[in-house]
Amino acid sequence: MNQRTLPTLLITCAGLTFSACTNVGPNYQKPSDNLPNAFKNANWPAAPSTGDPYTAFRDGELNRLLRAAEKNNQDLSAALARIDQSRALLGLSRADQTPTLVADLAGNQNLDSRNTKLPSSGGAYRDYDAQLTLAYEVDLWGRVRRGVAQAEANLSATEADYAAALLSLKGEVARNYLTLRSLDREISLLDQTSDLRKQRLDLTGSRRKAGTASGLDFARAETEYQSTRAEVARLAQRRGELENSLAALTGEAASTFAIAPKVSTPHIPQVPSGVPSDLLRRRPDIVAAERRLAASNEGVGVAIATYLPSLTLTGVGGARSLQAADIFDPKSVFYSAGAGLFTPIIQGGRVKADREQAEALFREALATYRQTMLSAIRDTENALLGVRSQDQALASQRKATEASERTARLVRVRYEGGLDSLFEVTETERQTLEQERLLTQTELTRQLAAVNLIQALGGEWKAAK
Repeated sequence: MNQRTLPTLLITCAGLTFSACTNVGPNYQKPSDNLPNAFKNANWPAAPSTGDPYTAFRDGELNRLLRAAEKNNQDLSAALARIDQSRALLGLSRADQTPTLVADLAGNQNLDSRNTKLPSSGGAYRDYDAQLTLAYEVDLWGRVRRGVAQAEANLSATEADYAAALLSLKGEVARNYLTLRSLDREISLLDQTSDLRKQRLDLTGSRRKAGTASGLDFARAETEYQSTRAEVARLAQRRGELENSLAALTGEAASTFAIAPKVSTPHIPQVPSGVPSDLLRRRPDIVAAERRLAASNEGVGVAIATYLPSLTLTGVGGARSLQAADIFDPKSVFYSAGAGLFTPIIQGGRVKADREQAEALFREALATYRQTMLSAIRDTENALLGVRSQDQALASQRKATEASERTARLVRVRYEGGLDSLFEVTETERQTLEQERLLTQTELTRQLAAVNLIQALGGEWKAAK
């Protein structure tokens, strides 16, 4: 038998044995998700175009921050590293499907003891050894194949975890940024009101000295002015905290990060006219839960196959001689080929316990998948309800603000004509400011409702602009 006989023999045996291999354990079937035909808070018969829904806010700074977060956020980098770990584990599982071949080259200088009774002992000599060792476990019951399938499902789940982390990150960036811009509008309103109240405080102080205004009027004017400045300080602190949060989310140090104040009319994204409920199947948390369910199903087969008989083919072949020049001499060739059958006999209940554990893990994964689907439906219904309710609230708040501004203008005219007191003017202006701030806050709430809907539907659809 020449040196090529051993690998050929083992490969032939493996091929013959492979034809008798089978998979033990249950075959995976994706469970029904029982998605509703339509959401009760919207009737969406057709899907919108895919794309980035955050472009519907029409804010270049928001888009820049979202890109920076996707590139630099460290939690997202950790999620990406977990994908690489899962991919490496898949590579290890696939490696079990191929034979193991190890080369061993050795040269030794030996000196035997002269005080032994062995006839051949008592001298110095060298020996040289070149050999290949081949081992292959025949996958009789599908343990290796199911292990590979399990690793593939876990990799897909980890990739979905990354998508879920990115979806959550973008939502957090959007919420922080939109809230910061809403505070910019509120601070601007309060600054304008503060300037007017400072002018009124100075005017009332002058009138008090002239005897045409009372101390009560001056105290009221000072109260209104100082309370406005106090509120500006509180909002400025909140804005600073949001700015620092955005720094951490985008991977920058808060000490060197700044967003310049900007006051602009917020754009309110519209809900797309057609989005079916099957958009939920895109949600990365649902995808991850389903892939982990598939992985746990393969785990049941692995647990069963682990305690069934296993067949291993082994072989060793090479050349061995006492002279380096003889290593390639055909007389120096040696080999050994064989097969081993390993059969567990007494395991102390370990087989039953391992299988029960694997089956329990599957039931847990199934319950998690179903609950994830229910939570997704709940989140979407809540988000749709929030959009619809805030649309109504925003329309009413705009009308209330307009009415309050008209009232304030009329009261100022009456005050200048001597028909109303300064107290009535101050009270009306306070109410108007309150309505304007409520309008700003309602606009923000409506924008955040759009962000919630983006996240509820998985973030891969384009909102109407």
